[in-house]
Amino acid sequence: KAAKEMSERIAHLCGPGRFPDLGTFHSVCARWLRREHEVLELSSQFAIYATAEQLIVMKESIRDMGLDDKKFTPRGMLSMVSGWKNQMVTVEEARKRASNAFDKHLAEIYALYQKKLKQNQALDFDDILLKTVEMLQRHSEIRERYQQRIRYLLVDEYQDVNAVQYELLRLLSQGHRNLCAVGDDDQSIYAF
Repeated sequence: KAAKEMSERIAHLCGPGRFPDLGTFHSVCARWLRREHEVLELSSQFAIYATAEQLIVMKESIRDMGLDDKKFTPRGMLSMVSGWKNQMVTVEEARKRASNAFDKHLAEIYALYQKKLKQNQALDFDDILLKTVEMLQRHSEIRERYQQRIRYLLVDEYQDVNAVQYELLRLLSQGHRNLCAVGDDDQSIYAF
């Protein structure tokens, strides 16, 4: 919705034209992943799971592990997994960090959730960004192509950028080093 709004505003201001890399982090990354799907062993028709589908997969994961969904609530687990992904914590890293039985269960739920997404040829919203960063880190020819293609980067609402979004911007801006970020600390969604 936000990507469409941006495109319409730019078209209104600049006239009709093609702005292939205009959009939200998620919309741009989803387009790139569909284009480059083979290097990540994804179907070009991969599904993007919204919250309802994510909850179904998470409930299955908790149930399949024989755990109590009152203690390991699906919504709570999705929040935990999302936080890990936004900080670029992989399943392996979550396993390494687990220092007690509860944390070990959390890491294994994360692992099973990811396995089920892969089996369903699906990504959640956090995976869209994480897989794009993975792709750019591991495939220098793809990274360099996008660095050359994107001469200028403009990021709005920069105060809300998380670790995975920062890494994406860092990787993309290394080519031309033209990054403009606009933000307002008073509007931060992370302020408490």
